[in-house]
Amino acid sequence: MDTPHILILGASAIDTKGRAGSPILPSTPNPGDIRVSIGGVARSIAENLARLGLPALLRSCSGER
Repeated sequence: MDTPHILILGASAIDTKGRAGSPILPSTPNPGDIRVSIGGVARSIAENLARLGLPALLRSCSGER
């Protein structure tokens, strides 16, 4: 018999966060950092269930709106 899994249906997303390296000055280049990470409520739930050792499956859509 197969091991049962917890199925999570919902959103996954790509989060993009930017932070200036110093105070922003208008009309000048403002160097900084950009970080990209995977987000979404359903993705977070699936990740945390897996971290608890539970067999979690995530089903989500991807593509253009």
